Parts: sequence; structure tokens; C-alpha cells
Amino acid sequence: MKSIKMAELLKNVYSETFFEMLSKQIKAEILEFDENKFTEEIFFDGWETLELKQRMTHIAQVLRTHLNKDYSLAVNQICSIIDRHKREYSNGFNFEFMLFPEFVQLFGLEDFPNSIASIERITQFTSCEFVVRHFIVKYPQEMILQMQSWANHPHHYVRRLASEGMRTRLPWAIGVKELKDNPQHILPILEKLILDESDWVRKSVSNSLNDLSKDYPEMVITFIKKWKNHSEKIDKALKHGSRTLLKKGNLEILSVFGVNSLAKIELANFNLNSPKISFGEAIDFQFELKNLDDKDIYTRIEYKVYFLRMNGIYNSKVFKISEKNLVKNSKILIVKAHSFKEISTRKYYEGKQKIALIINGVESDLLEFELFS
Repeated sequence: MKSIKMAELLKNVYSETFFEMLSKQIKAEILEFDENKFTEEIFFDGWETLELKQRMTHIAQVLRTHLNKDYSLAVNQICSIIDRHKREYSNGFNFEFMLFPEFVQLFGLEDFPNSIASIERITQFTSCEFVVRHFIVKYPQEMILQMQSWANHPHHYVRRLASEGMRTRLPWAIGVKELKDNPQHILPILEKLILDESDWVRKSVSNSLNDLSKDYPEMVITFIKKWKNHSEKIDKALKHGSRTLLKKGNLEILSVFGVNSLAKIELANFNLNSPKISFGEAIDFQFELKNLDDKDIYTRIEYKVYFLRMNGIYNSKVFKISEKNLVKNSKILIVKAHSFKEISTRKYYEGKQKIALIINGVESDLLEFELFS
């Protein structure tokens, strides 16, 4: 997951209350189900040491011994349990039930027809984006056709799976060389789903485009140019899918979204309020932008922090401030702060840090400041 704290929080969804509810639902579908034995096997001596993914795997393994020995019948039982839960509790997304896709991954990889049929049903209840990756690796051609077919499915969760499961850099999922080496397999799905009525589906298309842009920028730029100005919703999805290219200052994609790197904008009085800050504090900075033209200029304003790493190398990250229309012959003052408060996804190191502004894709000179404990 994104951080240890998040994983610790999520793993606690597997509580005694959850298993009491799950056991009752299984019992309603399988009369011979032994609720007490199931609970005892779940909460074995090492349960507390298991992290999120380990708990999912353990639950799926225990569940396998309590369902039908025939895998095809076992996944049918799972689908019946899901149907019951949807009737009695929730028909939305249910994170904790990702133990069911884990079950399919562990025990159904050799049974393509029954597993794919069950995934189509299960993903309408909880995400199957991780499990389909294993099937794409084992059955690349069959799964590419299946994913393209799912892009036309009436349920938006299934259509989202067609996009999300084919991402070249899906976080926390196994890599799929077939997709990264042959991105043309993904394009027909994105072409179809960029027009989808569901915001959630279009957001998945955005994420897939952003993944592709890191390895195939020209392919993504061509795609975006094709669909730009189709509608406001699609433009929003396309821009979100261009976020890495925009932060890299790709001049072509900046131009597509109305940002001119050659615009007559003057940067002045860029300075820091302090040359030194301590851990937990923020570096305050300010600057002025002057529109030297006699027409308004659409302006993208960002800053880049160069973080000192333990090995003495700098690792940079771009942060967006805003996009705004800079009125002709006008001047604006912008004041901003960047916090160095401890976060789980970044470790700070004492020493010289650097910061620059990026105006319409053009990076300014660097300013330096000291971070100390």
C-alpha cells in the first residue's frame, strides 16, 4: 500500500465483527458450514503478525477448506454469498471482500472459463484489478480479447476493470511485460472508454494514459490530440491523464492545453523568507509574475523541490500551484509555503535543499536553503 500506516489501518477491516457477518452469510448458503471452526482457523496464533495482503491470502486459504472441493462449484458458492450480501447489506464497492479475488487467484488460475466468469461477477462487488494481471500473464491473447470485450459490458465496474487491469504501471500489482512491451493492446480499450458515461471509468482511463506517458509519450500525445475538445468531461480526463507530461514541461502537451511556453511573462522577486528551516517547518517563498503582453495569458504555475537524499544525490518533485488567466499588462504576487513535516512516503535528510519555479513549463534559476534537525 502507499504507506505502512495505511496498510495497518486497512488490515484491521478483518475484525471479529466482519467474520461474524461473513460466517452468517456463508452459513445461509452452505448449511454444513462450521462457523466456529472457520473462526478458529482464521484467528490462529500468528494472525496478529500478518499484514494486509497476508491476511487476505490466509483467509482465502482457510475458506478453500470450507467450500466445495470442486473449484467451479466453490466459486459459484462465493458468487451466491456475494448476491446475499448485496441484498442484505451493500451493493457498492466492498474493499474487505477482495479476499474473493484472492481466492480466484490462488485456486483458479488453471480453470480459465470458470475463473473468468466468476471475475466478471465478483468485480461488480469488489475490485478484481489485481487478480486479472495473473491471468493476463498466463493467458495473454485470451485475456486481451476478454478485456476488450469487458470494455463493452453494461456494468461500469466491469468496464473499469477492462481499463484498470490493463494499466502498464498499476500500483501494488504484478508487472505484465506483454502490456508494457505492446501498448497497442490497450489503446482499443481506452478509445472505447474515454467516452464512458461513468466518471470512475474515465478516471481509470486517465490513470492508464498517465502510465503509458512514462514510456510512450508520443502515443499518449497523439491520443489526447484526437479526443481533445470532444466534451468538457473528456477534456478533464485527458488532462488528468497528461499530468506527468505536464509536470515534465512537455511543450507539445502544454500547447494542447492552451499553455504557451514563449508567452511574455516576466518572473521577478523570487525569494525565500528564510535561508534555514528545521524538520517539521515549512519553507516560505514568494514571487511576482508580470504579463508584458497586451492580451491575457493562460498561465500554469508550479514549483519544483530538489530533495537531498542520503547518498548526496537530489531527487526532485514538481508541485502545482495553480493555472490562471493572467490579465494583460498586469502583475500578481504569489506567496506559498512547502512543508517539511514528516510524512510516511518521504524521508528528509539534513543539508542543502533547492527550489525552483516553473512558469508555463520553463524552469527558473534555483534558490537554496538549509534543512537541519
